[in-house]
Amino acid sequence: MFKLDHIMIETTNPERDAKAFVDKFQLPNAWPLTNTDDYSSIGINLGVFNIEFIHFKVRFGIPKTNYTGLSGIAFTSDNTIEADYKYFEKNKIKYRIGENIKAHTTITLNENHMYPTFFLVKYHFNTDGWKRRLNDEFIESNGGKYNINSLETIIINKENVFGDIFDSCPILFNKHYSDNEIILKSSSGVNINAVDEIHFENCKIKIA
Repeated sequence: MFKLDHIMIETTNPERDAKAFVDKFQLPNAWPLTNTDDYSSIGINLGVFNIEFIHFKVRFGIPKTNYTGLSGIAFTSDNTIEADYKYFEKNKIKYRIGENIKAHTTITLNENHMYPTFFLVKYHFNTDGWKRRLNDEFIESNGGKYNINSLETIIINKENVFGDIFDSCPILFNKHYSDNEIILKSSSGVNINAVDEIHFENCKIKIA
């Protein structure tokens, strides 16, 4: 039902940390550094999803709220927003509109019970062309330095407060982990022991 859209890493300097990621993995940008009244953001393209490095001035409608490291997991759905609301209510998931602008609406889920923040993004424009372009650019990059071809899993070091609604997504909840992990899969069988991981506050990104 829900599809992973992007992963959000909060930082005081999005451009610097995105550059560190690009230097290590040699992947293309999904979008350049963008500054708005609410945030500064830059995206890294991993084909089926993006990693967004972001610094908030206003975080989901709340000013002066900042975190560092892996702080958001964004999903999309093909349903109407009304159908999504009914689904959340049926599954006893608390939701709140965090941002409602011309381009999109963001809806936080169980935000008082889960960090990183899980949130739904409803785009108000047809994203098919944009996603095709990102996919083409990712294919052209050959998955970067390590021939990344997919996301294997995201391990969240928390107990699952959502039940089974994310069962079809590559999310694993494990409260015994000390850090969150984003595990990317290489098509060339890169030896994980030979690949440097990249660390951010509360999370690490590595190749499997």
